[in-house]
Amino acid sequence: MKFICYQKVLNLLPFHISNVPELKADINNFSRRLRLKEEFGNKKDDDKSLVRNKSTYTPRPGKDNYLDTYIETITKFPVRTRKCKQNLTRNEQDALKSLKDDDYIIIKEGDKGGAIIIMDTDFYKEKVLEQLNDEEYYKKVTNNPENATKKNKLIKDYDQCLTEKEIAYLCDFDPKESNFYGLPKVHKSAQIQNTVRDQNNVYVETFRPADLKLRPIIAGPESLTQRLSHFIDLIIKHLCPSIPIYIIDNMEFLNHIPAIVPEETLLTSFDVTSLYTNIPHDLGLTAVKYLIEEKRDKIDNGMKPIERRWNVISLQRSDQY
Repeated sequence: MKFICYQKVLNLLPFHISNVPELKADINNFSRRLRLKEEFGNKKDDDKSLVRNKSTYTPRPGKDNYLDTYIETITKFPVRTRKCKQNLTRNEQDALKSLKDDDYIIIKEGDKGGAIIIMDTDFYKEKVLEQLNDEEYYKKVTNNPENATKKNKLIKDYDQCLTEKEIAYLCDFDPKESNFYGLPKVHKSAQIQNTVRDQNNVYVETFRPADLKLRPIIAGPESLTQRLSHFIDLIIKHLCPSIPIYIIDNMEFLNHIPAIVPEETLLTSFDVTSLYTNIPHDLGLTAVKYLIEEKRDKIDNGMKPIERRWNVISLQRSDQY
């Protein structure tokens, strides 16, 4: 395994030739937004849906001559590919292409610090499977189609809590499989840290560190439950500030620290291993339902648009997903 921190690559992106089709698509989208603003800009939206599928509606021209002329001008303006000087040398370009085309290595960003990690593909696969084969937190699922049917049935059972647009958003899409990958936790590997100290260079190399762990990432923007999870997040996030231990960012944390503490005070921190996978689904649901009941007055007084949707939270019970 190789651990690389190449400063120039980190701070300087290679120049890319203009993408003419993408630029034209951006111009068309901009023109569409102008027409939508013209037609709906001053109208009040009475729709209370929290989520909805993206509309493809484009208003017809003819309402404003100035706007029509402007849109016609920018859409017909000639777009040409510009020739610009490359900001990487030929050797640097060849090196990047060689790394990109090499199937025997895989390149990942470090979990912390922004370092570039180059690993043997076989070693990376071993580390991924080592994590996925942990039956305490992961199990192989082969019935995704059944889960899709179950999800749609559950949403239908709760249709009185949802608007038509919300139901369409949650059900009317083609789910895709999620991608699992891992970011190397180089800052927690004693072998890598010792190598960094010994070699003291921007580029260090070590052989298959046995203590290296990966931070699991599941990328699933169109996975089976992504939209449902997003919808539930919109509902319950309004209650998060009501939790006594809720900290929004580092500055708020600093504001919670006492200005003066006894001299013998120790500042300590704790790291929970596999935090989210260690939270039982039933316990998580119980905590959410408890908070809802405790803050019912807040929901009734200031959160009317989402009050009728609280029942949807029960869709993701642990015995269903």
